[in-house]
Amino acid sequence: MERPVFISLFDINDPHKTDKAPKKRYDFNTGVHKIILKNLEIDYLLAGHDILINNLQELEFNKDKEGHLIVTGKQKF
Repeated sequence: MERPVFISLFDINDPHKTDKAPKKRYDFNTGVHKIILKNLEIDYLLAGHDILINNLQELEFNKDKEGHLIVTGKQKF
């Protein structure tokens, strides 16, 4: 089953602890049934079913023909 996916980018770490609005938002409204995260250290926030990626430097999205949204990036530690 396909579901919409919304990715919000912030210019701070731990944005869920603030009232700041995202700097940019990506909407994938159709054709996604699975998200694959590569090369990223992530936290899953149970309350909102959100994925948190801190210290993000680069982010790339690719959608394949099987309906996978592949998210890759680089982080600074």
